[in-house]
Amino acid sequence: MGKFLLPKLLLAIIVALSFSLSACDDDNGSSEPNDDIPADPGGSAPTVTVGNLSKSIPNVAFNKSTGDPKRIQINMGGIKDPVTDTFIELIPNETIFVTEDDVLQGIKVTKASETSSLSSDRTSAVLAADVVFTVDNSGSMSQEADSIAARIIDFVEFLNNSGLDILVGCVGYSGSVNGAINLTDKISLENYLNRSFGTSRTRGFSGPDSLVLDTTADNYASGIYGENGVVGITFADTMFDWRSSSQRVYINFTDEPTQPNGQYWYSSQGLCDRWTGRGTIHTVWSGGDTNRTWTPLFSENPYDLSACTGGTWDSVASNASDLDLTTIPVTGVLSESVLIEYETESPDSMHTVKITVKKGSSDGEKLFEGIFYR
Repeated sequence: MGKFLLPKLLLAIIVALSFSLSACDDDNGSSEPNDDIPADPGGSAPTVTVGNLSKSIPNVAFNKSTGDPKRIQINMGGIKDPVTDTFIELIPNETIFVTEDDVLQGIKVTKASETSSLSSDRTSAVLAADVVFTVDNSGSMSQEADSIAARIIDFVEFLNNSGLDILVGCVGYSGSVNGAINLTDKISLENYLNRSFGTSRTRGFSGPDSLVLDTTADNYASGIYGENGVVGITFADTMFDWRSSSQRVYINFTDEPTQPNGQYWYSSQGLCDRWTGRGTIHTVWSGGDTNRTWTPLFSENPYDLSACTGGTWDSVASNASDLDLTTIPVTGVLSESVLIEYETESPDSMHTVKITVKKGSSDGEKLFEGIFYR
């Protein structure tokens, strides 16, 4: 019977090793790539009855995770409750809900301060934000131009220390685009803004693609002669090197109405109608009282660009002496950013996605129709 002993021992060792490896797999977690995302809970998102948060929900993009197209990621800024004046803690399927094609999704929410600790198979780095400053550099802005430039530099330094992965750019505009630097680092933007003084700080083109930017600006937005933030914003949208998974943030500085000169494409409504997934627009106004008559297509409230994109609004003195970008609402929006993730069964199909937010007596929703995950 001894001749059967060795095969039996080998069989026992193989079985033991298999059991041991299986146990190790159990200890280390499931091999399923998206096991950290909760299952779809069933039911539906809460019905919106108040709607006071609807304009605060950012205009986000929906991206496929690198290496896992079924894992959808939303890089989204924070949302402030206008009733309590505090940012809402975005808790999955308690205060924030994502519905894909009428199916309430199981979602995972990670705060900006926590993303750097995620493993490499979940996300590659901290949350990214591409921030572009569009600056009205017409003659009426001469008294605030130096303050704005200095505060932009301070703000970028603040963002660099906030835990976000930041790139920054700038567009100067009057009737047309007359200056720009593509998305870059803090030092390059600082050097650009400090080349000169006053409104000349944001005039002229800089960076490796400066010639292309300059040439394009020559023929851009013909027929627009008055100050118009839409011109600067759409120029950056078209020409800048945006990162696919970044949160897109514009901060528009002006003391004049948006003046489309009758052109729908460069009007507030024209931008709002086509702006899905292209980022939020935040307004810094130094033009005094806003209690005036605004005229669609000719003299429009710059705040309209913020209202339709989930952006914020702030008013400063005519010389911007009181401007502190680290304390205005957009700072909280960025610092309270979150990564929202869910799993889709159809990564390459067209979808309708709804984001719903509810906290206490406040609620709101934003619908994204006809979108494809990028």
